[in-house]
Amino acid sequence: MKTCKIAPYVAQNAPARTKQILKAINDQVLSYLKGYGIGAHGNPAKNDSQAARSRIAVLRDTRMPAVLLECLFIDNAKENELLRDQKFLDGLAKSIVKGLAVALGLKKKVTKPKPMYRVVVDDKEVMDTAYHSKILDEVLNGLEKKVNQISIKKLD
Repeated sequence: MKTCKIAPYVAQNAPARTKQILKAINDQVLSYLKGYGIGAHGNPAKNDSQAARSRIAVLRDTRMPAVLLECLFIDNAKENELLRDQKFLDGLAKSIVKGLAVALGLKKKVTKPKPMYRVVVDDKEVMDTAYHSKILDEVLNGLEKKVNQISIKKLD
């Protein structure tokens, strides 16, 4: 049975920046796969001449940083099963994105959640929403229908 590991590739004459990107992505992916008992595959920065005698066109024939990841193998029963698991695939994709964000120096944007409001019309709960436009629509609708009471309460 084949030992299944991650195999990242870059073009044979890839610039240092491409290799930095590869390393950042590779580190994140390996960290994720480690939880599934999957480790590195030899040289952490193979070049395409080692892999396919410089025949990987997406690496060789580009003018921008290009990295190719071979994360799992379908001919391995355990990894084949993982490749069918949506939760695993989502985690793998997130690890690739996190690696790319690290490589590009992107910071995670922290957004403050919008406050939620409950709209009650004539003692009947109508909606919980964070959208002021929906609240305004409900108030205008209530005024049009001449309802007795409209209350808006901010939820914690």
